[in-house]
This record gives sequence, C-alpha cells and structure tokens, in this order.
Amino acid sequence: MYGFDLIRGDQAATVGAIPGGGWLIDCADDQGNTWTTPILTWTVHADGTATPITTDRDGVTGDATEGLSGRGEVCC
Repeated sequence: MYGFDLIRGDQAATVGAIPGGGWLIDCADDQGNTWTTPILTWTVHADGTATPITTDRDGVTGDATEGLSGRGEVCC
C-alpha cells in the first residue's frame, strides 16, 4: 500500500488526465469516518503533481483528497 501526505497550496494548471486504472483510495475524515472509493481519473498538473478524482452516485466528480484529515492511503 502506498501513502501520501496532503500538501495544500496553489494548484498548478491541469495539463492532462489519465484513467484511474483500478486504483482505490482509503479515506478518513476528522470525525473518524472511513471509506474506500475507486479513483475515476488522475488529473496531471503542470508542476508534475497528480490529483485523484472520484465521483459520487450522482456522477459529480471531485478531488478525492478534499476533506481528508491529513493522510490518504492509495492502493491498486
């Protein structure tokens, strides 16, 4: 399992997107709730970073790292 620490700052421009490729993200919020969700796509930014994007049951997409308490575990 691979992990990442969230670093917030100004996000560089998005320059591309690649398929999620079966990756999953295990998340926890500040209230201690946990969940696992598939990554729909990765947006690739001009500074070389990538952001995992997920979708909810209504088809609304969003940054999978928003609302996390500071650490997410991403695995394939």
